[in-house]
Amino acid sequence: MPWWRPHHLFLARWTLSITSLGGSDGVVHRVDSSSCREAPKAKKPKPTRPTKPKQPKFTPTLLTTESLLHDVHEFVTDYIVFSSVHEAIAVVLWVLHTYIFNRFDSTPRLTIRAPHKASGKSRLMECLNLLCHATQYTSGISTAALFRIIEKLQPTILVDESDTIFGDKASDHEDLRGLIDAGHRKGVPFIRCHGQDMEPKAFNTFAPVALAGIGNLPATILDRSVIINLRRKSASEVVKPFRLTGDTVAKKRAAVITQRLAQWAETMKILEPMMPDGISDRSADVWEPLIAIADGGGDVWSKDGRDACRVMSGEWAIEDGNDPSLQLLRDLRAVFGESTRMATHSILLALMALPESPWQDIGYGQGLSNVTLAGLLKAYGVKPKSYRNGEKTERGYYRAMFTDLWVRYLGSAEARTSETVTAS
Repeated sequence: MPWWRPHHLFLARWTLSITSLGGSDGVVHRVDSSSCREAPKAKKPKPTRPTKPKQPKFTPTLLTTESLLHDVHEFVTDYIVFSSVHEAIAVVLWVLHTYIFNRFDSTPRLTIRAPHKASGKSRLMECLNLLCHATQYTSGISTAALFRIIEKLQPTILVDESDTIFGDKASDHEDLRGLIDAGHRKGVPFIRCHGQDMEPKAFNTFAPVALAGIGNLPATILDRSVIINLRRKSASEVVKPFRLTGDTVAKKRAAVITQRLAQWAETMKILEPMMPDGISDRSADVWEPLIAIADGGGDVWSKDGRDACRVMSGEWAIEDGNDPSLQLLRDLRAVFGESTRMATHSILLALMALPESPWQDIGYGQGLSNVTLAGLLKAYGVKPKSYRNGEKTERGYYRAMFTDLWVRYLGSAEARTSETVTAS
């Protein structure tokens, strides 16, 4: 065999192998390794979880004054039994006013009182604490603490158990009473020496204040207040359970309402309201912010707010008339009749003879004296005068001394009554 034979056979075999791997041209082409892999299996779709429905966003339709008034009214009446529908309306309007009180010239005090315990005073204060703007809830506060916290935060002050402050020891808290009175009107500061140098500083006092207690408060506070008279609920009057421990239903409801109230306050436009007939001076100052908000709630709330204003202002006027000096003016109008003058002893006898007269019990049961009568009338600038009655000289009072007082202090309705009595 020639020496080249084996080599020739090897070349022939190698060429045959290449041809079988390549194309028709016998060239080996690059093979993509991925084409030799097994095709991936199709992935199974993941099971979809049920999605929670999205909470509706707060829209302008949910922030109307009318809808907010309705929701706050529903909240407080679910937990409180009010003595009248007018008082519930007043509380609802007062809650909304705490969010925008700075837009008014005055902020009414809210006085919540009852003759006995377990009448709902503290429960109403707890509801206000959940609903009102930036509340500071306390059962007692000093004068220094109050004007400093108002200056710093301008909160809504809620003072429970106010009878412990303004009860038998009311004379010990005259500064506190003066501060609460001053804060009713915008721009009336409380001036105190402050700092190490004891420099005089004017502290802001303008802030909403609500007070709750048994019995009465000082007359100057009541004069600046919307007064809520609560009573113990009967067995037939049922309210929803109210709990504050934990994440309760009341807290959740209030949180939604206050969130909406905060947004409402940013866009609420206030127009000066027309006050109801007969509401003027101090009563107008007290009710003007509430009537302005009621007007923003539509025709129904506008009417309800004005009805509450008329009724509750009238009730306070009657109660204010129980002041001894005002009661005396009313009774003097009755006893004078058509007389142009009366002797002091005749006036005393006539006053004590009036039905349901309080004058018989004055002076430890001895009755009204000429000294007490003169003391009550001195505040009005009225003093007894001497005059001749035949051969006798008597001391007494002239009708002309009282006619202007009757008009000023007894109101227009009382003045018309007085004129009718005089004409007859």
